[in-house]
Amino acid sequence: MRVLSSLKGFTAEYKEKDDVISVNIADSQNGRRFEIWYYGQFHEIKELKYPLIVDTEFSVCKFVAKSVKTGEEILLFDRAFHGYDALFCDIFTEEQIKNRPLKKLDIPPAKIRIKMSYSIDDCDKEDYDFDENGRCILLDGKTMSWEEVKANGMYSIQLYYKSEKGRWIQFAVYDLD
Repeated sequence: MRVLSSLKGFTAEYKEKDDVISVNIADSQNGRRFEIWYYGQFHEIKELKYPLIVDTEFSVCKFVAKSVKTGEEILLFDRAFHGYDALFCDIFTEEQIKNRPLKKLDIPPAKIRIKMSYSIDDCDKEDYDFDENGRCILLDGKTMSWEEVKANGMYSIQLYYKSEKGRWIQFAVYDLD
């Protein structure tokens, strides 16, 4: 099952079709209602009914779900660490990573769905550099297992919450390569 490393143990209803993976989020006790906390700013798009949360001039987005049932905080997506660009193209300063205060999204606790698209697989392995321990070398010099690279190196991600009327509302979308 390919999902972001931060989501391992917190997914339910896993579906995969044509390199697109869809999961709903569940806490460790299978709770499905979460507050959404984020760093970013709203951006209106004419074609969309609701604004999306995007990066700020200072730094990139981060999304955390806080379980109503258990209080657990689950990292949904952090553009400083997740996605192909974060692994192999972009470097962020310590200040850009640490100075991102989270705000609560002004919605009632909701179910959360994430869709991720991938393109890295085992046939691409020869295109990357590895250290003497067989770990993939990232742009910032850190290393990661090949399985983590495949899980965290998605090229797009979409985040949704379920409204009180039962509709899935997209609140973030990123193309990451």
